[in-house]
Amino acid sequence: MTNLGNQTSESEFREKLLQHAYELVEAGNARNVPLRLLGALAFINRCPTYSHWHESFGRVLTDIDLVTYGKHRDKVHDILASKGFDSSHLLALSLGAPDDRIIAEHPEKKIHVDVFLDKLRMCHEIDFRGRLEGENLTIPLPEMFLEKTQIVKINEKDINDVIILLREHSLGESGVDIKRIARVLSSDWGFYHTVEKNLQTIRERLGNYDVLTAEDRSDVDNKIQSILTVMQDQPKGMKWKMRAKIGESKVWYNEVEESGR
Repeated sequence: MTNLGNQTSESEFREKLLQHAYELVEAGNARNVPLRLLGALAFINRCPTYSHWHESFGRVLTDIDLVTYGKHRDKVHDILASKGFDSSHLLALSLGAPDDRIIAEHPEKKIHVDVFLDKLRMCHEIDFRGRLEGENLTIPLPEMFLEKTQIVKINEKDINDVIILLREHSLGESGVDIKRIARVLSSDWGFYHTVEKNLQTIRERLGNYDVLTAEDRSDVDNKIQSILTVMQDQPKGMKWKMRAKIGESKVWYNEVEESGR
């Protein structure tokens, strides 16, 4: 884990990471740049009642993930520099950053920042254009759900985040907008298929976590069933239906390799 010093505890590092993340978001807001948190820090911020489960799940925080619009690229570099981060071209080359992503490091505090531009391109693509202005700090809740469930080889930390998100929030326009999720997935069978498989996996693993009460498991399980039902009922286009017939005989996702740190 990236650390601020040998004596820094995990809780202290978490608070430092949040502090720096909030400062970057505020600096963006001051310049009309909608920098928004995604990843673990977004879940900590948007799930205050249940985010303490991260400790029970053994979650370790490592860096700051943000997203904004590509048209603000130059301003983002300026914002990062104003907060002591190096986002130079040479650093980007050394860490293999693609064109749709800015990476930065704080040389003194050893904090890593990833800033995604317009889209999150991983196993599947999430388009944030037009979606960031409605939130002050994080990406919207539907995109938080999609960010985690788009991962084909979903791991424990991503499963944990989905559980926390669903336990914290209601389903609907004021919470996790499942109609929005269903509309996004209705145009991409591959994305739909990955989310469907992951939700089934999460349901199967709910019994593995001692921190969850029977009420917790029932609530999350019922919400997963509601999401699956809305996904299935959403009208699909011909392109979706044709791809569904091919199924898993053709790879339905993008292969993703973690960039070196």
